[in-house]
Amino acid sequence: MKFWTNFYASYWDEDNKYGKGDAVLTDSDFYVFDTGNKTLSKIHLFPRKVESVIKFDNMSFDSLTAYEGKFYLSSGTTIYELTTDGKLNIFINGNDLTYNDGNPIKKISQLSFDSNGNVIIYDDDNKAIRRINL
Repeated sequence: MKFWTNFYASYWDEDNKYGKGDAVLTDSDFYVFDTGNKTLSKIHLFPRKVESVIKFDNMSFDSLTAYEGKFYLSSGTTIYELTTDGKLNIFINGNDLTYNDGNPIKKISQLSFDSNGNVIIYDDDNKAIRRINL
């Protein structure tokens, strides 16, 4: 199965709420996660059909990225892994990290992966780009 994950969008909706979206495209389906409405949607391309996979009413997410067919979402200092079938697991608990500069992360503002699969984050409180070696 092939995955493409080079789609990213951010927006303000009609209620003046900010959201970010990213997508995973498989051979027959397009999965989109939207931080604004906190919903993972599946778009089947042929025949065209849109369905909600899962909605997270009691959580908020600060950033997201798609990597190797999965979504990675941050909330505070925790990074979650979300599969396209809606399973959410803790990927990295920020409370378990050791910081070289002694300044702990309070909130992950941006999230990405480098070419070696390490997590790259932007820590806005400390104005720092950090790498989490996996």
